[in-house]
Amino acid sequence: NHCFRQRNEFGNLADKIRVYEAYAATLEYVGGAEASGNSAAYNVSLTGLTGGSGSSAQAGDLVLVATGFVQTSNLNPGVGTSGYAEIADAYQNDTRDANFSFNWKIMGGSPDTTVNCLGSGSTTNGAVCVVQVWRNADQTTPIDVTDTEAGAGNAAVPNSPSITPITSGAVVISAGLGTGAANDTSVTAPTGYGNQVDISVDPGNAAIVGIASKSWSGSGAEDPAAWTAWTTSTSDSWRAITVAIRPANTAPPL
Repeated sequence: NHCFRQRNEFGNLADKIRVYEAYAATLEYVGGAEASGNSAAYNVSLTGLTGGSGSSAQAGDLVLVATGFVQTSNLNPGVGTSGYAEIADAYQNDTRDANFSFNWKIMGGSPDTTVNCLGSGSTTNGAVCVVQVWRNADQTTPIDVTDTEAGAGNAAVPNSPSITPITSGAVVISAGLGTGAANDTSVTAPTGYGNQVDISVDPGNAAIVGIASKSWSGSGAEDPAAWTAWTTSTSDSWRAITVAIRPANTAPPL
């Protein structure tokens, strides 16, 4: 009887572990995409994703969009596709001004095939847009805590500020936009960050945008280092954001 009870209790524990694992969905990086323009709005494809587990956004996926442009004033960067929530519309003044926007959307039953990013309004001012797509994000509250933002001018590079997630399994996103005198295709994500997507364009005044991610350790603050290999001058400016995304399910007590 004692042995039978031990086997039975072991079996019950194994069942509980399987249930626990089923609840604890892990955020999955589906892939990224990018595009650039200048004056007019332009599209980024969500059906040719690279670098992750898939090539297309599906129903329930979380789409993150970091976009903006270089200008000489505070304008309105962002997304023209309906249904996106903008959590940052940031501006930094210098000779070349950074206009930066960060947005998210949960894909519905008929997922978008593109996302429309707004242009700079000038044929000589570059506009850039990068996308990351994540699976198994919380469908109601995919943004885990309030984002943090930073910016500066005078030869600085994007440096996303510290953030403290609250949900186990969260992923931290570092994204930033900078201006430049010319294309810069050598930018590198903060140390320890992967899934990098970036693009640069120079129709006269250049804009550069990048996004990357890192799994949260599970406790304490996460402070991304600055991006590197990012060429700037005293005429340039940048804006950056740190976002934590929340996995779909929080596991119950085991």
